[in-house]
Amino acid sequence: MSTLNTIESITEDVLTAARRTLSAQRYAHVCSVADLATTLARRFGVSVRKVALAAVAHDLDRERTPAQLIARCGDWNAAVLEVERSTPILLHGPVAAERLARCYAVTDPVVLAAVRHHTLGSPLLAEPVHAPGLLLYAADFCEPLRSWPSEATRNGILRLDSLPEMVAQIIRVGEERWGTVEEPTAQMYARLLETH
Repeated sequence: MSTLNTIESITEDVLTAARRTLSAQRYAHVCSVADLATTLARRFGVSVRKVALAAVAHDLDRERTPAQLIARCGDWNAAVLEVERSTPILLHGPVAAERLARCYAVTDPVVLAAVRHHTLGSPLLAEPVHAPGLLLYAADFCEPLRSWPSEATRNGILRLDSLPEMVAQIIRVGEERWGTVEEPTAQMYARLLETH
């Protein structure tokens, strides 16, 4: 993934795979996330190419069954967290990141981390170099085809002045709805508050 043509070519290949393997509804979500993520990337001066690749890849494995995700993690010896193991649908991020590395020869750790951590987040994403991961986290939550959060909540988040503020607000909104957030999310939130 050393040239611009290569990253753009990989992005097109992944988008083709998503169109071929995902339901129409999931594919529409992927495209909507990619649109919002690239808009945010331009706004915040983050690599549009990295964000676009991560966005089109993030849900490649979202429609696999829990058994398929568990098996793929085992086959590929993917590192998973206990919360992901106990809620296997969360494995779709780690599996998609492994798929990018193994099937598409993606080596960029920023892109791989963005895909891997797009559901629960990670304190790693609070580091400035990992802004594409924060963007994907925000775009996945705020994409307009979702029935929740409300349009007012979504627009309020998207109007915030910085990406860390947006992600921190997303975490607060999630905590209000679901209660305590998972450990990686709480760690990311604490790291965002420390560094920004």
